[in-house]
Amino acid sequence: GGLASRTGDARARCVDLLAELEARLDFEDELTPLDSDAIAAEVRAVRADVAKVLSTARRGTLLDTGVTVAIVGKPNAGKSSLLNAWSRSERAIVTPIAGTTRDVVEARVECAGVPVTLLDTAGIRRGVGVDEVEAIGVKRSVAAAVGADAVIVVVDATEGWTALDDDACAGILNRKRRVNQGVVKDDEGESSAVGVQAGGGDTAGGGDEWANAKARLHKV
Repeated sequence: GGLASRTGDARARCVDLLAELEARLDFEDELTPLDSDAIAAEVRAVRADVAKVLSTARRGTLLDTGVTVAIVGKPNAGKSSLLNAWSRSERAIVTPIAGTTRDVVEARVECAGVPVTLLDTAGIRRGVGVDEVEAIGVKRSVAAAVGADAVIVVVDATEGWTALDDDACAGILNRKRRVNQGVVKDDEGESSAVGVQAGGGDTAGGGDEWANAKARLHKV
């Protein structure tokens, strides 16, 4: 198909470049001077074409397997209500009691032709009043957010952004960054899952990244 044609063309151009360079090794005296600028320009062009092919492959994968979206935030922020409204169902239990959701609840929808798996997660909080069951739910929430393709942060509009929102979200962002860098190897222990200080900074850097993300959220 179209993908095979584009990859075949890129391969043929690479072979031509290789043949040109190898010929110079054996017959340099019999050939015209090497145009290094033209060679470099062709290499850049092939690289750009390959990058375009890889980007379409990513879109194809999303259409085939879908996108996972984690809905996160502090307890009672409206995460379950958002999942129910988006999926037009009553998949998640909604009550005024903070901490109603203790496990990850899934719902499947379709957006612009792309299958989407929504993950309603337990509200993220720590400290006094958090029992063992809720702590397990919090750990699962962080793991779901880290593994998702996208994360939606739900904030209670009646309260605005609070320190609890910092605590709920900063750790996820920094954890995701560390996993992408290969720093975090497992999910055991709260200290490895969330290594943040109050206010969004963390002990391994990344504070500026979180501050920028939070500033964008404030503008919405």
